[in-house]
Amino acid sequence: MIDPLDLVKEQNTDAQKWAKAFMDTKEKNNFVIDEALMIGWFANAIMTMNDKLKNEEKDLISSMNDVMKVQGSDGNWNSDPYMHGMFNGMEMIFSMAERRSPEFKDAPKKWLSEISTEKAAEPVGLNQL
Repeated sequence: MIDPLDLVKEQNTDAQKWAKAFMDTKEKNNFVIDEALMIGWFANAIMTMNDKLKNEEKDLISSMNDVMKVQGSDGNWNSDPYMHGMFNGMEMIFSMAERRSPEFKDAPKKWLSEISTEKAAEPVGLNQL
């Protein structure tokens, strides 16, 4: 016998298991099948799916947040125009997932890649090695 409460706790979305649990519960308790019973049963099944999807969405957003922290860190987003565009594109997608307005980063006055290129072009004397 399948316990309907276990289906809810497990966030089980298998329709066959829900139907089996319904039939087992009906036979065990000799329920009369009426509209109220069906509303209660289907509401539990629907909300179980809803809860499962919300939990999956939370996990996905948490993973996206970790990636955004890396891409948004100093030395990443401001290294060159490509990485800046990547951050802002990711921010657009992330803001849509979170249902909020995006918070784009403005381009810096100078890209870090330009600064390191300038330093590399400077002559190095033997006393600086």
